[in-house]
Amino acid sequence: MLIEIRRFATLPPHTPENDRLDVAEGTTAGEAMHILNIRSAETLILVNGVHAGPDRILNDGDRLAFVPAAEAANS
Repeated sequence: MLIEIRRFATLPPHTPENDRLDVAEGTTAGEAMHILNIRSAETLILVNGVHAGPDRILNDGDRLAFVPAAEAANS
């Protein structure tokens, strides 16, 4: 299944081609972070614009965004 990836500011530039990531059904946000080499302790996760935990199971077509925690605290 394909999910859309967005990353912001100082996160590592590991965004896949066309901002889409092909993952297996049942993949969690945390597993996607691991695939993209993004450290969860420093990152706020948004799924379809709503805050989510790393255990959130992703669905086909979801928009997964990563925001550095420090940046989120300053907004």
